[in-house]
Amino acid sequence: MSKLTGCMVVSALSNSRRQKDQGGFTLLEVLIAFAILAMALAALFQAFSQGIHGSRVAEERAIAIMLARSKLAEIGKSIALEEGEVAAEFENGFEWRLIITAMDSSEVGLGNSTVVQIFDVGVSIERNGIELVELHSLRLDALP
Repeated sequence: MSKLTGCMVVSALSNSRRQKDQGGFTLLEVLIAFAILAMALAALFQAFSQGIHGSRVAEERAIAIMLARSKLAEIGKSIALEEGEVAAEFENGFEWRLIITAMDSSEVGLGNSTVVQIFDVGVSIERNGIELVELHSLRLDALP
């Protein structure tokens, strides 16, 4: 009978060890898992935020380029082709500056017998004091 009792004690000890080993996660393991998850989510949210910001900057730059091109298209039509500087603001908050400068004909290799005047036309677009785009073009005007 003592042999049987000894086996029962060994069996009872092995059962309690199995239950202890399969018991689940400790509080420390759960806290570490949550900390790792929190760091991963923070990195994911930061990357998502930077992507949205980059998209917004690209959209503003595309709008600025279209506005600058439209101002260049107005030269000679609603804006006179003469030396000077003009600045104003669009309705959507973008600001524009137009600088027209007459170029010397010798700078472009036309010689002294030219019948046209060459102008350097520059348009810059800003928003909140930050220059987004600057476009330049050469325009010709007949001399009187």
